[in-house]
Amino acid sequence: MAEGRLLGKRSLGRWHWACFFVLVVSAAVYGLSLAGAPIWEDDRLIGGRERSVAECFTNPFLGSYFRPLVTLSFFLDRQVAGREPFLYHQTNILLHVLTTAVLLDLLRHAFRSRRAALLGAFLFAVQPAQVSAVAWIGGRTDSLCVLWVVCCAAALVRAAGAIGRARLLWNGASAAAFALALLTKEQAVALLPLVPLAGWAFAPPDRPRPSARAALGATLPHLGVAVAFALLWKAVG
Repeated sequence: MAEGRLLGKRSLGRWHWACFFVLVVSAAVYGLSLAGAPIWEDDRLIGGRERSVAECFTNPFLGSYFRPLVTLSFFLDRQVAGREPFLYHQTNILLHVLTTAVLLDLLRHAFRSRRAALLGAFLFAVQPAQVSAVAWIGGRTDSLCVLWVVCCAAALVRAAGAIGRARLLWNGASAAAFALALLTKEQAVALLPLVPLAGWAFAPPDRPRPSARAALGATLPHLGVAVAFALLWKAVG
């Protein structure tokens, strides 16, 4: 029994080190972007006109969109770094690392395999398609939205495997992440149809699939969030 515990600890230690390696890689591949100069809309974003947190929720993002959390992130960076682009790039990289970390958890619980989680997270971390979202300051809209989307999905997968109060809490966490995703990029509303499917797709194999009523109950908080977002967007204008 003692030998089994020792092997378990060694396996857990290797898992943690492997996760750490993937996260280091996810940051290192974008290290050169820290020296990048502002391009395209970056000057407008870095030199935003918001003077308070409240204005981040009332001023349109780039004059056209209701994306207050993106505006807020640039506002907070501006309070620390002014117009120096280094910190803005640093924030983008940090968002990418955080997303990779949450993705590790999501894939591990979705596929019940550490190897699948490590491989999937590694491919996400180094995927060339991420360049425009991470290396470009203005790509933060996408990188921040992806973070909330992955958080939403991870919570849904956890909810599918939980029972009782734990399921309610995980489903609530998913709805909260869904709200943050909507406040970052309105296209996140496309996640809504996936909510009832998550419980069916990721339910443990030793349990029956959730009923239509249970799927509807899990979806209602997310639907309420979407309606509230639409009303808020209309009110702010």
